[in-house]
Amino acid sequence: MAGGDHAWKRVLFDTNVVSRWMDGDSDFHAPLKALTRTLAKRKATFYVSAVTVQELMIFALLGREAQKAQKFLTDHFTTLILDERAALEAARIGAALPANKGAKQGERDLWHRDIAILGTAVARDMDAVVTANGRDFLKFQDHVPCEIHVVEPMPRRGASARRT
Repeated sequence: MAGGDHAWKRVLFDTNVVSRWMDGDSDFHAPLKALTRTLAKRKATFYVSAVTVQELMIFALLGREAQKAQKFLTDHFTTLILDERAALEAARIGAALPANKGAKQGERDLWHRDIAILGTAVARDMDAVVTANGRDFLKFQDHVPCEIHVVEPMPRRGASARRT
């Protein structure tokens, strides 16, 4: 959907973008605000996978912010379970694009969580998956029927001058 014309009605948000939204990450504030406003005007429903709830709540519990995190999740999203149908979709996606055999354990664990989130999106007929992690998600675009939309951070002042 070019030019910000997002006609999606069922949108699953990935862990990293929810984390940035929840934490008020200034680099993502404006792009997320614009996207969520557009989607809200179109009466889109916002979802997260149970995998995202697990990931976020681990850090919230460790940081003693579980109530705040739980409230944010319940105020903004409907949680989708990772059931057999979602697991089978995740397996199909994973078999189509397996993890790099030389990947470290942490990278393989992340790959498993990412395909579980995508499997949930496919099993629940999501129109889009919103992520701030294009590097890990866009490679799956040809293996899922929903659009993978990457939220890009606002460029930092002077960042282009430093890249020479």
